[in-house]
Amino acid sequence: MDRSTSARWLERAQQVTPGGVNSPVRAFRAVGGHPVFFTSGQGPYATDVDGNTYVDLVGQWGPALLGHAHPAVVEAAQRAAESDAAVSLPPEPARPALCVTGNEMCCAFDDLEIAVAGM
Repeated sequence: MDRSTSARWLERAQQVTPGGVNSPVRAFRAVGGHPVFFTSGQGPYATDVDGNTYVDLVGQWGPALLGHAHPAVVEAAQRAAESDAAVSLPPEPARPALCVTGNEMCCAFDDLEIAVAGM
């Protein structure tokens, strides 16, 4: 499996971020190896910068619920991006918003789930 592009990206990232990543877990120091940098995801799969495809068994937040780039989520995000809403104003109920904290993100996911489910 070729990971040469991820290795180059790690070298560049280490010049501006300690360990080259934003988490000690993703730095791989405890288990050996080097971080992999991903460019895309679709459903349960993630693709790295070298073109290798993985089954995402971690699936944090959104992917754990619906998979990467779920069409309903993409459509909702696109509608929100195209709207005239200012992100500094409180969003309408069940309207996706940009989040600053993990708590805000969880609340936004709850709102999105309700909107998608039609509840």
